[in-house]
Amino acid sequence: MTTRQKKVQKHRRKREVHLRQLQQRETQKQKRMGTDGFPVYDCFANANWRECGQAAIYLGRKIAPGRITLASFLVDLWAMGLKDAWGRVDLPAAEFDELRSRVSSSTAIGSMNLDTARHLVFGGIDLARELGFRLPKRYDRWTAVLGPLPAGEQPNRGLFLKHGKILLLGSTEELQERLVGTTADKFLERHGLAYDPDDNSSEYLEEDGREDAFAEAVTRLNERLVDNVRKWCLVNGRRPHPLLPHAVLAMAAAIGEYFESVEVDEDDDLAELLDHSNSPEVRNEIWRRAAELLHEYESHGEPEVQAAFAQLQAYSNQSSTLESCIQLAQQDSSSEQG
Repeated sequence: MTTRQKKVQKHRRKREVHLRQLQQRETQKQKRMGTDGFPVYDCFANANWRECGQAAIYLGRKIAPGRITLASFLVDLWAMGLKDAWGRVDLPAAEFDELRSRVSSSTAIGSMNLDTARHLVFGGIDLARELGFRLPKRYDRWTAVLGPLPAGEQPNRGLFLKHGKILLLGSTEELQERLVGTTADKFLERHGLAYDPDDNSSEYLEEDGREDAFAEAVTRLNERLVDNVRKWCLVNGRRPHPLLPHAVLAMAAAIGEYFESVEVDEDDDLAELLDHSNSPEVRNEIWRRAAELLHEYESHGEPEVQAAFAQLQAYSNQSSTLESCIQLAQQDSSSEQG
């Protein structure tokens, strides 16, 4: 065998060893995301999930001493089914414990048995498909951690819908974003759902649809501010909280409420008004209103929204959230004038 042939053979053996190592690591990763042989470390959810119609479920499986695989699910029991699914394949048990403590500090939680969690998640998947709602990306990656229902057992449909009827919470914008292949109006018509924005007892409640310049500006700020906070998190080595958009929405809504509570002339310049509002008194008032709105989110089954709000506050300590709003509003005002 020539020297060249020996080198080729040596490189081939190295590649084969490397491939086997990659396959072994991938196998271990997949096993960690499965259920066989990995006991439940903890499983909990917001305690009021039956009353509010939304369940935020957190499941941890012990994959090694001091190491946990986390899977989390957000289920809308009254309409949209499974709305979110995320997790971590391998994290320290201390981080999972910290997550539980953080959630429990903002809302009442309770232990949930694995059987109930499976009925809620898989029933939520069925409900979303049945009503035509979009399922979270790669949700099956995290249901693998949850594990299937026993063979032949179907999700308990008695856990879903409000007295046998669809009850939608949120805005028409969210409804439209989550529907697949149809419009919000057609969905409402097909299921016989009607709403009156001034009637709190209606089956479908929409956010205030006021179309003045100030409400439109607040709406524009929402998405752009989420992007700004996410960029700040990444730059500072933080993982953007999955519910960060909810916290930003509370802040945006609080700003909108502030303008509704003061006398404003439609001819006034928006950027000038925002600049005037950037005072300690007004800033504190807006944060107070945002906190109140967050309590409303909690009653709808968003136990982690306070943690997302804390991330937004941390961002504001580095770069004032309200000043960011003002700058974005000024940019919008300038672009409209151009």
